[in-house]
Amino acid sequence: MLNLIRNNVQSFSVQLIAGIVVVVMLTFGISAYRDQSVNTIVTVDDYEIKVDRYQRAYEQAQYEAREQYKDRAADYLKMMNMPARIVHQLTNNALMLRSAEVNGLTITDKELAQTIYQNVAFLTDGRFDEKKYARMLENNRMDKILYEKDLRDELLTRKILTFMDSGLLLSRQSLEKEYQRNFTEYNINVIEFT
Repeated sequence: MLNLIRNNVQSFSVQLIAGIVVVVMLTFGISAYRDQSVNTIVTVDDYEIKVDRYQRAYEQAQYEAREQYKDRAADYLKMMNMPARIVHQLTNNALMLRSAEVNGLTITDKELAQTIYQNVAFLTDGRFDEKKYARMLENNRMDKILYEKDLRDELLTRKILTFMDSGLLLSRQSLEKEYQRNFTEYNINVIEFT
């Protein structure tokens, strides 16, 4: 079959068939790219873990393994079953973020900015250096918006873990019920019989 195609590559019918195959592949490829649900690995409630988030986490794990284990990094990643571990970790993070959302916890822009401005990797003479920040993003092939979204999610995960560790984690609804129970005023009429 391949020999037949090779021998007749200049014929119009072979070029027409190849053209149709290319058009079909491009059409379905573009529609799959536009359909973001195709790029979803796991969905936790409404929170979707996308392929690009998984890839960034896996690349980070590869980088850390290369830094620590040098030539044995690939063996380490395989032994630790890193792809499954990352999916598990991202799923747990999604559950934490969902819990934070339900309980009304957020990371403000000020908290995010403070974290970035106080990161020692971005400081020069004790002051935030925007060039270092931009260089780090460029060296790691990261988009600023994606980096800050990931950092915000990480900070929110830390915040909910801190609340869980403190042993006090109440939802807004339970706080409102407790407030109403303790601070609702009642008018009571008493009739006394002797």
